[in-house]
Amino acid sequence: MKGVVGHSAKNVVIAFVIAAIMAQYPFVLSISIMGITPLGNRTLEVRGTVELQRGSGVWSGPENFSFFNEWWQSEAAVDKVSSDSRGMITLHSITWTLIEQKANSDVLGFTAIITVNPAASPPWHKGWLI
Repeated sequence: MKGVVGHSAKNVVIAFVIAAIMAQYPFVLSISIMGITPLGNRTLEVRGTVELQRGSGVWSGPENFSFFNEWWQSEAAVDKVSSDSRGMITLHSITWTLIEQKANSDVLGFTAIITVNPAASPPWHKGWLI
């Protein structure tokens, strides 16, 4: 089955990506991927939730939502995702919704359009996870 990744292989990749994000960003308390829809040519729509710790500098709380959402629409966000993923992911767009407010954290929903660039040097080759 050339070009087709099995369900269990996808789960392993998703688990690895989540673990890598959480290791690099301690203010990310949890990530859940609710769906991945192929859009063609390595481009995917990814839907899920992320729980962010309040007061982390990245997320201060619900009062920060407008600024947070606006920043993610910027070229700086596209550059940050590319840089942090060592070129393995290109962010085309992301939309956020505030789903749940907690005492010290908040859960946000997201829908992102990304392109995976498998030819980029994997982050573990550059000490990203070490």
